[in-house]
Amino acid sequence: MALTNYEAAMSFIQSEKDLGRQQFMARAVTVLLRRSAEIGPPNGELDMLFFVQTISDLCDQKENLIRVLSGEDLRWWSEEKRSSEP
Repeated sequence: MALTNYEAAMSFIQSEKDLGRQQFMARAVTVLLRRSAEIGPPNGELDMLFFVQTISDLCDQKENLIRVLSGEDLRWWSEEKRSSEP
């Protein structure tokens, strides 16, 4: 229904000292806003500050992100393990 705390989210992004991290968070917001405009906002409220803080936390896992984006499987359980469980 609504995207909330947009201004606080933008302030949080602008306060980030690392330019790459700042750009990554801003790009995530841009993708979210574009998606919201194209297919409609999410059901219920989405707190934009919570969203960018989550993206910031994800940036703390840079090495794992690089590994995942390089094709490495970092899931706790592989698909094979899940499909063999009762």
